[in-house]
Amino acid sequence: MYNTQWNKLDLEYRTPIKLPIQFDQEDWHKTCIIDKNIEKFYQSYLHIISETHVSHIFFTEKTYKPIKHFQPFVMINGRYSLRYLRDMGYKTFSEYIDESYDLESDNERRIELAIQASLDFMNREDLHEVMKEMYPIFEHNHNVFIERCRNFQDRLHVDISKILYEQDNDANQN
Repeated sequence: MYNTQWNKLDLEYRTPIKLPIQFDQEDWHKTCIIDKNIEKFYQSYLHIISETHVSHIFFTEKTYKPIKHFQPFVMINGRYSLRYLRDMGYKTFSEYIDESYDLESDNERRIELAIQASLDFMNREDLHEVMKEMYPIFEHNHNVFIERCRNFQDRLHVDISKILYEQDNDANQN
């Protein structure tokens, strides 16, 4: 019954999923993250990313907002999230923020450690100077973000093609 109801909606034809062939050079960055209230980024020293899930790694726009706006962050997400970000080419702030929380297997304990790392960072006497020191990390992360946005469509096409190829091979083998 469920499948029959969805079939009657003709969603495939009413809501086709299409990506633009190319983005306007001036507007490409808007396709990745839009936040109309950006003042908050310029009036704070730390962004605490509270992702959707803490039991597994899951990145949403929440992860990329501090990267886009040149902010250090503490991430409440699945175990090894920071490691995964580094694997993607981003730099994290282990020189300034205790990132050991990322290694904690217990979800509640990882959140507690992330909160403590946030408090420790915010209680520094030299926050303004530290922000200046971290600028090369902000700039690096921003550049990685820009490049990943620019290459998003190409990566998506490769990923989809790979999945379709694997499914086609599986169907032919059966």
